[in-house]
Amino acid sequence: MVAALLLAGLYKRAASLYSPLSRDLRRLDSLNRSPLYATFSEAIAGIQTIRAYGTSGAMMEKMTKIVSDMYLVTLILLKRSVH
Repeated sequence: MVAALLLAGLYKRAASLYSPLSRDLRRLDSLNRSPLYATFSEAIAGIQTIRAYGTSGAMMEKMTKIVSDMYLVTLILLKRSVH
């Protein structure tokens, strides 16, 4: 019975530490993905203009850089969480 109470206390403590951290990480992940969603929305809205001016290559490069940066941040976060 004492062990169960001790484990319940440890679980509650771990949950109280994990919950705010998890919320912050989800917020940071959302902020990290925001430029990609914005650029994609702009590309969809302006696809006729992009095609008319022949800048699809530049738009693809911009989106590729955003995705690369996004995954770089994700990899850094994953690497830090392992240690």
